[in-house]
Amino acid sequence: MRRSTQLEIGREIVERLTDGSTPMADDLFINDPSIYTDAARHQREFPIFFAERPLVMGASCQIPDPGDHLTDDHTGTPLLIVRGNDGVVRTFANVCSHRGSRIVLDDGGCGARAFTCPYHAWVYGLDGSLRAVPGDGFADLDRDQARLIQFPTVERAGLIWVLPRPAAGADLDLGPAVDELLGPDLQADLDAFGLVDHYHYGTRHLSRRLNWKLTMDTFFESYHFRQLHRNTIAPLIKSDMAPIRRWGDHHLMVGIRHTAEEFLEQPEDEWDVIGQTVLVYLLFPNTIFIMQRDHIELFRIFPGATVADSDIEISLFIPDDPTRGPDEAKARRHWDANFDLLVETADVEDFTNGATIQRSFESGVLDRVVYGRNEPLMHSWHRSLRRTVGEDIEGGSLSVSS
Repeated sequence: MRRSTQLEIGREIVERLTDGSTPMADDLFINDPSIYTDAARHQREFPIFFAERPLVMGASCQIPDPGDHLTDDHTGTPLLIVRGNDGVVRTFANVCSHRGSRIVLDDGGCGARAFTCPYHAWVYGLDGSLRAVPGDGFADLDRDQARLIQFPTVERAGLIWVLPRPAAGADLDLGPAVDELLGPDLQADLDAFGLVDHYHYGTRHLSRRLNWKLTMDTFFESYHFRQLHRNTIAPLIKSDMAPIRRWGDHHLMVGIRHTAEEFLEQPEDEWDVIGQTVLVYLLFPNTIFIMQRDHIELFRIFPGATVADSDIEISLFIPDDPTRGPDEAKARRHWDANFDLLVETADVEDFTNGATIQRSFESGVLDRVVYGRNEPLMHSWHRSLRRTVGEDIEGGSLSVSS
């Protein structure tokens, strides 16, 4: 985050701490529980959110070197994301052009020189070209036509963005679209975190029984911290006092650490805004980017097998490779503890409680969901969802007051 943005947020933190105020919307927002339970709606929404717009498919530092690669199946299209010998990241269908077999069967790897299909051993280069076909039965094959299907891909803000639409065409330049999607201010603030230079410590995969939008909801208000997270993050982060910022459909919620009260006695040039906050960004529609003092957390959330399921990917990025430090075992104990706390807070508390909410909505006992004036980002998030699918966005106000 740029220093100018930090100071702007720091001044609001001082205001909030001084008067104890909460960012407020002008009105309540009433929603329909069916957005989390209606299977027909879910089928209409899926291509709009997960095929027709650029999505974050990982971080650049996950595949820093040529031959490093990731796979992803969350959009319904099996993807293979690889850094080429020229340093460029490209995305291909993880599908052999011969008989449709998956080419890479695991989550990814490092330093591949080529990819060999496990079915008939067709070999593809890091650029998607068909390099070798065993046997004599394909002498007339046009190898250029048999290369891997490619998808538009670009790196921005240390993240890998892909348009997972087969008809998009490999020649589409995704850079301008992502630049417009983020806007210059948000992109500059994300760039300043230096994710591209971090080390990927690990990724954990969860499948949980709650709608993907319900999974996302938990990141957009701090009202629940005091109760639901009373034994984990509530002793660290103030409840119901989070400053917010918006950039179109994206937004930021600033969790204020209790120790930020030192700002009240410090001059602005001494404020450590990143050290005294938790910065929770929504990269619309399904990515949560969290800056936590000395590390970055990335949540990628996708619909699961049904309207009532979510597939959740949680990744931890740290400043340095622990194998290169003076005490690897000590470093791993530290980062394992951080990762465990992250998963306990999100999964054991948020997602477990969300699964009970999913069952409540499915029961039909509620005919509406109410978002309070003190939950303004819930208003804007759900308005963005409605707007994206072409629905009426009437509901609570988006303006915020003290």
